[in-house]
Amino acid sequence: MNGPSYVGDLCTHLITHQGQQFKVATLRGPAVPNKARLDLYEPVLDGFSTLAFRLRGFERHAAEGGGWVSVVQEWHIEPP
Repeated sequence: MNGPSYVGDLCTHLITHQGQQFKVATLRGPAVPNKARLDLYEPVLDGFSTLAFRLRGFERHAAEGGGWVSVVQEWHIEPP
């Protein structure tokens, strides 16, 4: 299912959690709401064309009753 679209800067960085390093792609910018924390963990390039590319990875979401759940997501990235 398609979700909302945002315009921003796609940045990549590493995080360390419990001694393990993870790659993260983050969408940042004034048009991205603070509550819409957009992090894609362990992103891989899934496809590309002349004006767009697609990343696949994992997003973390708060679970009912506490804790977190991870879901596989694809981000379609193109110029605004």
